[in-house]
Amino acid sequence: RRIKDWAPQVCLVEFKLEVGCTDEQLREAALASLRANRADLVVANDLTRIRDEAHPALILAPDGTVLARPATKGEIAARLCDLLAAR
Repeated sequence: RRIKDWAPQVCLVEFKLEVGCTDEQLREAALASLRANRADLVVANDLTRIRDEAHPALILAPDGTVLARPATKGEIAARLCDLLAAR
């Protein structure tokens, strides 16, 4: 929150890690955190689903739109780069 107070124009990307939740619970927790911290994007994932190369995640906008569902760390990085470059 303090980052947006100090520099409201900054594009803030938040990362939310949960454990043992449904897709809807993950989405709700991520959105609540994103809104509380005034982030511009949130990358959310569940620790129980992360395996070796598999790193499934949701990338959400403040309005709750799922912008991407990357499946690996590389895909997360690529999608974030694309989304940030488009801003």
